[in-house]
Amino acid sequence: GGHLHALVNFEGKGRPLLVMHDPAGSSALVRSFTHPMIGDRPVIAIDMPGNGESDKIIDHSNVSSADYAEVVLEALVSLGISEVDVIGRYSGGPVGMEMSFQRPDVVKHLIQAATAIYDPADVEDILVHYTPDMTPRVDGSHLNLAWLNMKNQALFWPWFRQTREGIVWGEPQIDPALIHQRVFDLLQTGNMYQKAYKAMWVYPMEEKLPQLKVPTLLCAPQWDPIFDQMADLKSIAPQCATATLPDQFADWRIVFEEFLQGTH
Repeated sequence: GGHLHALVNFEGKGRPLLVMHDPAGSSALVRSFTHPMIGDRPVIAIDMPGNGESDKIIDHSNVSSADYAEVVLEALVSLGISEVDVIGRYSGGPVGMEMSFQRPDVVKHLIQAATAIYDPADVEDILVHYTPDMTPRVDGSHLNLAWLNMKNQALFWPWFRQTREGIVWGEPQIDPALIHQRVFDLLQTGNMYQKAYKAMWVYPMEEKLPQLKVPTLLCAPQWDPIFDQMADLKSIAPQCATATLPDQFADWRIVFEEFLQGTH
């Protein structure tokens, strides 16, 4: 057991909107597009277990997206919420999928922002190199490592392959305030981020995506390497809608709102 932290505002009408962040983040990473929605509909931006101010409610050796989904569904029960529309950013997408499989009566719409199918050959290399040990070091070198990790994620995919082939083309998403927040979130999460990332990378997306029955939007910005997969994702899950997200995170809500309004 333990506690989950969430930013919650119940003003507005209609179905509550549940928003989940990416592996090494917190609810702070979704504020840019959730804050403008406040007042239009209830909004819940949750710190996932082990992230932000939430306790490590799950911390076994093989944490899965299904584990996260089970905890979030419990949280909704404790809030007295019977149905939600879900926005999942990166790893939040698979968690939203698992929520819809576990409780199809709860999840009414699902938006997966930057969801991908990861090549097993890549995953093996990524599992070894992408999430270095963040244990605090007496010389403070873990702070530099955290900063380089978060900064280079915006420049290369994966961040440790700093070659021409690994360049993320487009306007770099290296706003200093954003990098600072991501470093802060990473240091709060610590090595739990290794398990959170792994849950996303090993998720059987190719198998599970065609099974989705809830109205779903698959979307990504053009600068994200994941964007090139949109056509492939659509081909294996034709029941899902696709869209291009604006380059700036704060503008993502425009696409989200259009989808949700069009599916009601």
